[in-house]
Amino acid sequence: MTLAWSQRPANLPRRDITLRVGDLTVSPSLGLGTWAGFGGTPQDATMMGDLVVLSGELKRVLAEFSRQGIEEPVIYYIHFWADGRPGGRVARTSDCCRRGT
Repeated sequence: MTLAWSQRPANLPRRDITLRVGDLTVSPSLGLGTWAGFGGTPQDATMMGDLVVLSGELKRVLAEFSRQGIEEPVIYYIHFWADGRPGGRVARTSDCCRRGT
């Protein structure tokens, strides 16, 4: 399909979340970016993007997608963080990953 109309993606970083790595505060635009891109025509457009949500927000956001008639995501990206001895953390992370297959 040839897209006759397009618009630059809308970038919406989550500025209400503070992300720190050690002593460094990471800019929301580097790791907490929600975005939406548009393509098609003004009469028949397609939109897709990524949405950054906290675990406590996920159920409400998915319910709102449903209420608005927007297709629920079929792929979820889960960010995780663990401290400790690498061998033990790798094994535990591997156990978590196997739960999804």
